[in-house]
Amino acid sequence: MIRNYIKIALRNLWKDRIFKAINIIGLSTAFGVAFLLSMYAFFELSFDKFHENVGSIYQVYTTSQIPEGIENSDANPIPFADALRDEVRGVEKITRYVTGGPLLTYNDKTLSVGSAWADPEFFDIFFLSSYRRK
Repeated sequence: MIRNYIKIALRNLWKDRIFKAINIIGLSTAFGVAFLLSMYAFFELSFDKFHENVGSIYQVYTTSQIPEGIENSDANPIPFADALRDEVRGVEKITRYVTGGPLLTYNDKTLSVGSAWADPEFFDIFFLSSYRRK
Protein backbone atom coordinates (compact mmCIF):
# COMPACT_ATOMS: atom_id res chain seq x y z
CA MET A 1 0.00 0.00 0.00
CA ILE A 2 2.72 2.46 0.99
CA ARG A 3 4.63 1.44 -2.12
CA ASN A 4 1.77 2.64 -4.31
CA TYR A 5 1.64 5.97 -2.48
CA ILE A 6 5.36 6.49 -3.09
CA LYS A 7 4.96 5.63 -6.80
CA ILE A 8 2.09 8.11 -7.20
CA ALA A 9 4.04 10.82 -5.37
CA LEU A 10 7.09 10.30 -7.60
CA ARG A 11 4.99 10.36 -10.76
CA ASN A 12 3.33 13.61 -9.70
CA LEU A 13 6.69 15.16 -8.86
CA TRP A 14 8.14 14.06 -12.18
CA LYS A 15 5.18 15.41 -14.17
CA ASP A 16 5.82 19.14 -13.58
CA ARG A 17 9.37 18.80 -12.32
CA ILE A 18 10.60 22.38 -12.95
CA PHE A 19 7.60 24.04 -11.28
CA LYS A 20 7.69 21.62 -8.34
CA ALA A 21 11.47 21.95 -7.96
CA ILE A 22 11.09 25.74 -7.71
CA ASN A 23 8.36 25.29 -5.07
CA ILE A 24 10.41 22.80 -3.03
CA ILE A 25 13.55 24.95 -3.17
CA GLY A 26 11.58 28.06 -2.19
CA LEU A 27 9.83 26.32 0.67
CA SER A 28 13.02 24.80 2.05
CA THR A 29 14.80 28.18 1.76
CA ALA A 30 11.94 29.89 3.62
CA PHE A 31 12.02 27.29 6.41
CA GLY A 32 15.80 27.58 6.68
CA VAL A 33 15.73 31.38 6.88
CA ALA A 34 12.88 31.31 9.42
CA PHE A 35 14.83 28.81 11.53
CA LEU A 36 18.02 30.89 11.42
CA LEU A 37 16.17 34.13 12.26
CA SER A 38 14.40 32.51 15.20
CA MET A 39 17.68 31.07 16.52
CA TYR A 40 19.29 34.52 16.25
CA ALA A 41 16.34 36.13 18.08
CA PHE A 42 16.45 33.54 20.88
CA PHE A 43 20.22 34.06 21.19
CA GLU A 44 19.90 37.85 21.43
CA LEU A 45 17.07 37.64 23.96
CA SER A 46 18.95 35.18 26.18
CA PHE A 47 21.57 37.63 27.46
CA ASP A 48 21.66 38.52 31.16
CA LYS A 49 18.69 36.35 32.06
CA PHE A 50 20.75 34.41 34.61
CA HIS A 51 20.88 37.28 37.10
CA GLU A 52 18.54 37.02 40.06
CA ASN A 53 17.66 40.73 39.76
CA VAL A 54 17.42 40.99 35.98
CA GLY A 55 14.36 43.24 36.18
CA SER A 56 16.12 45.92 38.19
CA ILE A 57 19.59 46.06 36.61
CA TYR A 58 20.15 48.72 33.95
CA GLN A 59 23.05 50.05 31.89
CA VAL A 60 23.33 53.73 31.00
CA TYR A 61 24.20 54.69 27.42
CA THR A 62 25.24 58.07 26.08
CA THR A 63 24.18 59.29 22.65
CA SER A 64 26.17 62.09 21.04
CA GLN A 65 26.05 63.82 17.68
CA ILE A 66 29.36 63.79 15.81
CA PRO A 67 30.09 64.94 12.23
CA GLU A 68 29.95 61.33 10.99
CA GLY A 69 26.50 60.76 12.55
CA ILE A 70 25.06 59.62 15.85
CA GLU A 71 27.39 57.74 18.20
CA ASN A 72 26.16 55.53 21.05
CA SER A 73 28.54 54.76 23.89
CA ASP A 74 28.42 53.31 27.37
CA ALA A 75 31.29 55.52 28.55
CA ASN A 76 30.29 58.19 31.06
CA PRO A 77 32.31 60.72 33.08
CA ILE A 78 33.63 59.56 36.46
CA PRO A 79 31.38 61.84 38.60
CA PHE A 80 28.29 60.62 36.74
CA ALA A 81 27.70 57.74 39.17
CA ASP A 82 27.59 59.98 42.25
CA ALA A 83 25.39 62.54 40.50
CA LEU A 84 22.97 59.84 39.35
CA ARG A 85 22.72 58.39 42.85
CA ASP A 86 22.06 61.84 44.36
CA GLU A 87 19.61 63.18 41.78
CA VAL A 88 17.53 60.19 40.63
CA ARG A 89 15.08 58.59 43.02
CA GLY A 90 14.98 54.82 43.04
CA VAL A 91 18.67 54.23 42.36
CA GLU A 92 19.68 51.87 45.16
CA LYS A 93 23.15 50.84 44.04
CA ILE A 94 25.38 51.97 41.22
CA THR A 95 28.73 50.73 39.99
CA ARG A 96 31.30 51.71 37.41
CA TYR A 97 33.31 49.19 35.43
CA VAL A 98 36.46 50.15 33.53
CA THR A 99 38.73 47.96 31.43
CA GLY A 100 42.14 48.85 30.15
CA GLY A 101 45.56 48.96 31.58
CA PRO A 102 48.98 50.50 31.50
CA LEU A 103 51.30 50.21 28.57
CA LEU A 104 54.78 49.31 29.78
CA THR A 105 57.91 50.07 27.76
CA TYR A 106 61.36 48.79 28.65
CA ASN A 107 64.42 48.58 26.36
CA ASP A 108 62.48 48.91 23.10
CA LYS A 109 59.96 46.27 24.22
CA THR A 110 56.35 47.21 24.75
CA LEU A 111 53.97 45.27 26.97
CA SER A 112 50.28 45.98 27.33
CA VAL A 113 48.88 44.76 30.62
CA GLY A 114 45.14 44.22 30.67
CA SER A 115 43.30 45.10 33.84
CA ALA A 116 39.84 46.03 35.03
CA TRP A 117 38.37 47.73 38.06
CA ALA A 118 34.90 48.22 39.46
CA ASP A 119 33.26 49.84 42.46
CA PRO A 120 32.66 47.65 45.53
CA GLU A 121 28.90 47.59 44.84
CA PHE A 122 29.57 45.60 41.67
CA PHE A 123 29.52 42.34 43.61
CA ASP A 124 26.39 43.37 45.51
CA ILE A 125 24.53 43.98 42.26
CA PHE A 126 25.67 41.00 40.22
CA PHE A 127 26.68 38.23 42.61
CA LEU A 128 25.22 38.59 46.09
CA SER A 129 21.65 37.69 46.89
CA SER A 130 21.44 40.46 49.49
CA TYR A 131 20.37 42.93 46.80
CA ARG A 132 16.66 42.39 46.40
CA ARG A 133 14.05 44.33 44.55
CA LYS A 134 11.71 46.04 47.00
